[in-house]
Amino acid sequence: MWQAPSWTEVANGYLDLTQWGPPPWSEIQWVTLRNVIELAEDS
Repeated sequence: MWQAPSWTEVANGYLDLTQWGPPPWSEIQWVTLRNVIELAEDS
């Protein structure tokens, strides 16, 4: 059975974590992260 990746894996696929850095994230980063996840889920 196909299993959807976790949102963390999805986000990691879209973000360059070496530039993004670990949590805690700023509000702007959270907004961007949420947008990335929404785009990933819609595609």
